[in-house]
Amino acid sequence: MSLKAGDWAAWVQAVGSIAAVCAGFGYVYAQTRWQDERRERDRADRAEVVAYRLSGWLGEVGLRVRERCQFYQNFKNARDHSDEDHPLQLRAPLKLDARKLGEDCGIEGVMSDVHYLRSGSGDIAKLDFQARSFDAYLDSKTDEAELLVDDSIEDRLRTLRELHASAERDLNTAMKKERRA
Repeated sequence: MSLKAGDWAAWVQAVGSIAAVCAGFGYVYAQTRWQDERRERDRADRAEVVAYRLSGWLGEVGLRVRERCQFYQNFKNARDHSDEDHPLQLRAPLKLDARKLGEDCGIEGVMSDVHYLRSGSGDIAKLDFQARSFDAYLDSKTDEAELLVDDSIEDRLRTLRELHASAERDLNTAMKKERRA
């Protein structure tokens, strides 16, 4: 069984076509894989920047929440509620000043990129919302005396403390992961 020159040419052309198709698929696969790796590195870089920018804001929120919790507990424990001659000063020291805090620490510019973090972005957004909500709630009270009998303040502060702890844990985990990536 001998092949003629035309048959050999057909075989070479068939094998060459198959090799070209395989090479084309291989090239597209390699290029796609390279682009995926590049996108993942870019996402990791952005996540690291977001995490570091948020860490300052998160630290400041945590400090303010701890201070307000301590102040509220001290105020509740030390205040003689029957002393009407002593003016009530509760609202101003309790306020977190969340709007100014967001502007100072730059969270506004980062919130649109929080999705780059693999986890914890929900808690960070909730913490931002709850901090602003807490200040608005304090502003809504017309009488300082209302704040003394308001049991929800302690619950709101506890919620802020828990959200902060969860967000800080997730952010620290994200920063460690991004450093390893």
